[in-house]
Amino acid sequence: MQKIDFAKNLFEYSKGENFSFLSADQHLDDPKRLSGGKQAFAAALAGIGGGIIWASGVGYSAAKKGELVNDMQRMSEYCDLIGIKLDTGPAIVRMIVDGDEITGESLVGRFAMISERGLTFRKYSFVIMRNWIYGDRTSGTFLQVVTVFSSHKKAREFIQTYAEKCLHKTLGMFKNRGGGLLATYPWVVDLEDEEVTPVGTKWLGVLPQTGMFSDKYKTEFFRKRAI
Repeated sequence: MQKIDFAKNLFEYSKGENFSFLSADQHLDDPKRLSGGKQAFAAALAGIGGGIIWASGVGYSAAKKGELVNDMQRMSEYCDLIGIKLDTGPAIVRMIVDGDEITGESLVGRFAMISERGLTFRKYSFVIMRNWIYGDRTSGTFLQVVTVFSSHKKAREFIQTYAEKCLHKTLGMFKNRGGGLLATYPWVVDLEDEEVTPVGTKWLGVLPQTGMFSDKYKTEFFRKRAI
């Protein structure tokens, strides 16, 4: 499959999942968020676990759309396309990176920079517990880096040698200020064999709201397009 066809398929299917993408002219549709009823349910659960003080802090931050656009612009320095999804609670950031002209070592370094900058997006995640000392506890931030290779050989080399080094998970109270789980992980795309390999995501299987990998992506991302 050609890169442009793959990118179009991913974009179209992701839009159907309520991802909002930053356009070339820096436009961004306002991402959907949890409905009022679901927010109230989350508040009730927080109240059961931590009392009315915690429940009163449940919700989204007051960050403005312009701030989100700026943060996505800065992250776009490391990728070719970027979108965000907020309607399940966590901030899920989906990016496409063209891996053909980047060495494996450089991709490892790029993932490290993506993970570091990804801390910025925790403020868009749904807050389940507020704490002014250690920082708000959120429902998590998940960075899906769709790394695309035209050849099977290079995709396989990346999976075997570098992909595990690209995984980043942060739950530390001090680095993440109690902000909930931050995870950065690659989805490796082999255009020659039309295959997508998620790396290091099995542990997310118990968290369906995080946008975990599904076999349906293999079908939708490689869908044959009408000429």
